[in-house]
Amino acid sequence: LIIRVVHIKLCNFKEDLKGLIHNGILNDATHAAPLGENSNLFRIRIKDGNYPLRKENLFHIPFDLRGRIATQRYSIPSLPSLYLSNSIYVAWEELRRPSFEKVQATRIVNTRDLRLLDLTSDIYSNRQRDLKLNEKENPSFLFYKVMVWPLVAACSVKVLNRSNVFKPEYIIPQLLLQWVTKNNLDGIKYSSTHIDFNKVRHEGLFYNVVIPVKTFDQDSNYCPKLLKIFKSTEVIPMQLRQFMSIASHLENQPSISFNVNPDILRLELLKGNLQSYSSTYFGVLEHSLKNFQPEAICD
Repeated sequence: LIIRVVHIKLCNFKEDLKGLIHNGILNDATHAAPLGENSNLFRIRIKDGNYPLRKENLFHIPFDLRGRIATQRYSIPSLPSLYLSNSIYVAWEELRRPSFEKVQATRIVNTRDLRLLDLTSDIYSNRQRDLKLNEKENPSFLFYKVMVWPLVAACSVKVLNRSNVFKPEYIIPQLLLQWVTKNNLDGIKYSSTHIDFNKVRHEGLFYNVVIPVKTFDQDSNYCPKLLKIFKSTEVIPMQLRQFMSIASHLENQPSISFNVNPDILRLELLKGNLQSYSSTYFGVLEHSLKNFQPEAICD
């Protein structure tokens, strides 16, 4: 009975998706929020010690290790995808707030515009600044957001049992990513499900991007198309950054500015204490990464 219900729901989802495509709503989405060339994106990994990881260690999982890939919200087992965040803070939340001295981070930039399906939910929270901006730029933006709201909600369900191998909450997001790969899109832009904006007064935009691999090249171990689209800086362990300088900037850097990350203004990490992003360790680490030029990920 459960399998039959799931099958019916999936069939209904596919029909609803066809309706959105037929009415041009998802087609409009491909132009609603393109991610411009040279956007700053971030990725972190958790590792003990102060020896920096190699740049490729923070790229997508190599093809020879794809058998270890567990199911994730937008990707199925054995299919590598590159998950990126628009800030180190969001990446930290995605990993369930790990100990910061174990964090190793890199800044990744795109060498061309990215065509993304926009499933961010900022407009539905208290960040009206984003709503007003997009209404002026694109009159159909609000209509698009209203029409895709059921899709956003279906892809934002929190996992009930994280220890389970099969997570039904991931079924629709995974189907959607398969649709993206067949419709000339680079990936999906979506809001974090690990930040409860009803409980915090963060100011800014907080989102992730998932980019599935385009080809499987066993010789290079990494998707050659994604290697052309992205460059990254050297990896900085947070603890090593603290040893380098007690100041908020490195010796050959200008002082950290208030808009170190234009997407994020303030964070309320402790209730009642709203802090500028530039004064947090997240902002300091991002500022340090800006001192390094992005280069080819694999030499």
